[in-house]
Amino acid sequence: MLFIVALGIGAGLVSALLLGTIAAGTMVGLLLFWLAPLPIILAGLGWHWLVAALAALSAGIALSEALSPKVALAYMAMIGIPSTLLSGLALRRIAPAGAMLNDNAPAGSPPDDGFMRPGGLLLSICLYATVAVLVGAMLIDPNLASLQERLARSTEMLLRLQFGLAADAPLRMPNGGQDLSELPHLYALLAPSFGAATITLTLIVSLWLGGLIARVSGKLARPWPRLDQTRLPTGSIVLLALGLGLTQMDGYAGLTGSVLTTLLLIAFALQGFSTIHALSRGLTFRGPLLLAIWLSVMLIGLPVLLIAGFGLFDHFFDLRRRFPRPDGKT
Repeated sequence: MLFIVALGIGAGLVSALLLGTIAAGTMVGLLLFWLAPLPIILAGLGWHWLVAALAALSAGIALSEALSPKVALAYMAMIGIPSTLLSGLALRRIAPAGAMLNDNAPAGSPPDDGFMRPGGLLLSICLYATVAVLVGAMLIDPNLASLQERLARSTEMLLRLQFGLAADAPLRMPNGGQDLSELPHLYALLAPSFGAATITLTLIVSLWLGGLIARVSGKLARPWPRLDQTRLPTGSIVLLALGLGLTQMDGYAGLTGSVLTTLLLIAFALQGFSTIHALSRGLTFRGPLLLAIWLSVMLIGLPVLLIAGFGLFDHFFDLRRRFPRPDGKT
């Protein structure tokens, strides 16, 4: 019992330390920040979700004492709570009432023994991040226009400090460079979706890495899923349509639509990658093909929209079922 308590507290302190590395402003600090949920998720997957909850609570208390209660609350909303919930969901068998999160597995998927599949976990992350960002924004300012104005002013102040510009000077790069006057307002519009995407990707990376570590160490109490069979539940396409519809509205309804649409497109992009990995099995040039696709997305970024479109196409036509690979796998 003492070991479990020490493990939970230690995992929380490591997570808080990883979060604090971003203050260094270095590339290494930024990379470590992306792993902040990992100790909590690993504690939950390797032992129990209550150990993950203890780790999250310990990290929150440490951050509150070392930095401020606001930082601790932000940590709990972005990392602590979702990491605990994810570790519990990943190891929980789904009852018939929750089957909507576990449907639409492609042909050839291994038995899941009733555990939630990767697609259901992806959808859960997207929904949580959407709610967390929306609630956080409304707590900061109930009026969206006022919140965006505050974000724009803060961004402009940071830009002026960075480039040494006076308060009454034109907002442009030094020595008559590029005009930056529209940048603060653009950031204010994109910040909620960008923040939600950061939360989502951070949780996804840490969940995958935590599961991998738990599996290698023999601590993972569920079958390891075939990730090239990842498929979002049927209801995801309905949620995407709802998000697109909400983007046409004003206020927080429109913000909800923008955030939800962004996160679901990320999820469908991951389904697109999964489909590409599955359909390319057995091809002689599979390695260079996958490397080229992943590098194009990481270096350019724009091709991810094409991958998301491919994921949507697979969602409608179930390509892995229609085109099984010669070895019987899809």
